[in-house]
Amino acid sequence: MRARSMNLAMITVLALGLLAVACGGDDDDGNGDGDTPVPTNTSEAPKTEEPSPEATATEDSGGEDIPSEISISAEGFAFSTGRLTMKAGVETTITMTNKDSVGHNLHIIAGSVNEAITPPFTADESPKSLTLTIEAPGTYQFQCDVHPTTMLGTLEVVE
Repeated sequence: MRARSMNLAMITVLALGLLAVACGGDDDDGNGDGDTPVPTNTSEAPKTEEPSPEATATEDSGGEDIPSEISISAEGFAFSTGRLTMKAGVETTITMTNKDSVGHNLHIIAGSVNEAITPPFTADESPKSLTLTIEAPGTYQFQCDVHPTTMLGTLEVVE
């Protein structure tokens, strides 16, 4: 009887350990250590990581070379970049590729307004695109609604 109780206790501890590991996030890759500030609709941009070449064009030319087509990917519960840049008043297409088997989406939030949103989709349904125009320059938020605390970033809309 004692051996059966010991086996049951070991199985319970093992199951709880596996559950804790499975529910843990991947903090080594993505948007940082989770201390990313939630952006607000102001003209002052919060400090974020540098944009990747796939997310924005270089701004060395005085910001003149901002693309109207942007690519971003989701993998390992993180976006490929924490910052996107688009031009105010210009129709822009943002294409997201999901490289995970779990669902992710792309949600652009402008203040309290939901500017654009994709439904959650998996790698098999990838890529998905949003086409939008934001008239007012400022700092906006983008996120994955499925994982909003770890998959978020800022969208800079510049003149």
